[in-house]
Amino acid sequence: MPHLPDPSNHRLPHLPGGPANSRQTALIRNLISRAQSLTADSPTYDLARWRATALVVLSAICPPDDLVWKLLRPDTDYSAALSPHNDQAFAEGWGTTLGVLEGLVAHLPPDHQDEPLGSPKRTLTTPPGPALYRPALRKDADPLQDLLTTGPVIRLLGPADILGTDGPHPDGPDLRRIVEAAAFIHLRPGGDPGRLDRALWPRHPINTRTRDHLTRQLRNWVGADRFPERPEGGYAFTDKVTSDWTHFQQRVRTAQSAPGPYGDQALRQALDMVQGAPCTDLSPDDPGGWAAPYAHAMAILVVDAARQLMERRLAAGDPTGAAWAGGRAMLVAPAPEAFHLSIQLSRLTAGEPGAGQTASAALETLRATLDAARPVGIQAAHAPDPSSPPAGTATPPSHAAPFVRYFGAVELVGATGPVGSNRMRRLTEYAAYLHLHPGCRYQDLDRALWPEKDIRSTTRNAATSHLRKWIGAEYFPDASPDGGYAFTEAVSSDWSRFQAHLQTARNASAAEGEAALERALELVRGRPFAGTSPGGFKWAERLAHDMSRAIIDAAYDLVHRRLEAGDVDGALWAAGQGLLATPPTEYDRVESFRADAPTDRTSAAHQAAEDLRNLKDTLVTAPSLVALGYPLLPEAASA
Repeated sequence: MPHLPDPSNHRLPHLPGGPANSRQTALIRNLISRAQSLTADSPTYDLARWRATALVVLSAICPPDDLVWKLLRPDTDYSAALSPHNDQAFAEGWGTTLGVLEGLVAHLPPDHQDEPLGSPKRTLTTPPGPALYRPALRKDADPLQDLLTTGPVIRLLGPADILGTDGPHPDGPDLRRIVEAAAFIHLRPGGDPGRLDRALWPRHPINTRTRDHLTRQLRNWVGADRFPERPEGGYAFTDKVTSDWTHFQQRVRTAQSAPGPYGDQALRQALDMVQGAPCTDLSPDDPGGWAAPYAHAMAILVVDAARQLMERRLAAGDPTGAAWAGGRAMLVAPAPEAFHLSIQLSRLTAGEPGAGQTASAALETLRATLDAARPVGIQAAHAPDPSSPPAGTATPPSHAAPFVRYFGAVELVGATGPVGSNRMRRLTEYAAYLHLHPGCRYQDLDRALWPEKDIRSTTRNAATSHLRKWIGAEYFPDASPDGGYAFTEAVSSDWSRFQAHLQTARNASAAEGEAALERALELVRGRPFAGTSPGGFKWAERLAHDMSRAIIDAAYDLVHRRLEAGDVDGALWAAGQGLLATPPTEYDRVESFRADAPTDRTSAAHQAAEDLRNLKDTLVTAPSLVALGYPLLPEAASA
């Protein structure tokens, strides 16, 4: 029986930005991970696509005369007419390819950096945990199929589309605009032509013929009986046109009053409709356009429904069902939070102790982040109690002094005085600024909190009075002529504690340093200043960059310490905490956030380590990159 050659003898091409074979190693592990979802009975298209990718990767590793190619037989013609014998031969070819990859990966070095790790690598001493959790979409049938009996259904909880139509399907460049028009008319019925024009063409005026041509195509598609000629009241569908969003809300309302398993079933039916981030592809050229408030409200309700079903299934002793609920929230979460959730949910499906609490805490944090990111002018779904932080997060004891959170949604925890919900956002920003700038003068406050405005002292004094009542006069004394505005030293923050833990890690032994890094990363709930809307926290852009960089540096350090010790689960946890600080501008460059990223924990840990290294390099070489998601102010850019 032939033996595979030793892949360590292969000379691999050097790739820019990394060691000679790190990229190929990562790709091979990724292919093996993707193969876990395939079998010999999988559709031929899926197997062929996977095998083609594998052959391309192997062509960069194995020379033409390598024994590998005798095993793979890449020139075999599988395009003949389908027959049982041909299907079996194709499946055998796919299986052989997978076997070659598994043999190669056993000899290739880990796909992490080539820089020294500080001490010799040790053998893996703990068994790898379960694969990272990936939410699965239904393959048997579209979850909206049962809703099509009464008429067309507009998909909003995922890639926007219209299903169940009788007329000719529009083609060409107008299709996306027609779907957007349908979504707008459904969500805002009764609008006049000008309202429709401003929504679909916000950047330039259009002529009447363009709009009429578009609405005519939409009417032909869904049917004139469902989209009649514009009445006096404006554009509107009849009640025969519905949406997954309408049915989602109905099932969530049913769950509130339905007992036990009936409520669970209603929540599951609602969450089963979620196919991705809400309102995907609507107004892509204008992210803050008309669809933004609706997409935000939909994401909030999806997460709330997922939290509710997760709590019910955990109480029923069903971790698999609880993880499924959390997976639906992953579909609407930003990329870093989705990756973090995948780690927590994999622990939940494995039945690890305490995994239910940490998964619930991750959903709570996601909810707070989304709520903080609500579009300007949209009220929060509820005002969270700042004295009751999510369970499982690193927070001060309940009796501690007020505590400012910068990692994730900015919050003032432990302030027990009265505060109006309409003032909370401004006062939270005031507290966040003051804690980081003790002793500031009133001119500094005015420039930070009311930029580009010439405010009166009465406005500042009123805000100061409201903050003092909220946080307590014992923590916020009157401003002094010499000391300016400042909290007492009793008020602390996650940032100050994070820095203290880092200082401990620098001066401690290896074991104590690792523990200090872990305590620092436990404070991370999300990207620094996450959810701040344009117009607020402009003074924080440079600080957000510095905080993100410090978090990623600490995570990078701890990930490699854990990998050295063979602690894959610990490395993944650290990587998940660090990647939460990823700036939005870098989401598309982080391989761990991709849908086809490796799911086996060892490969995922090494891939995350590489992503952290790349982020480190980016944050160092591009100091203008910030974590708030909008451009630097001119004075910050030149600082």
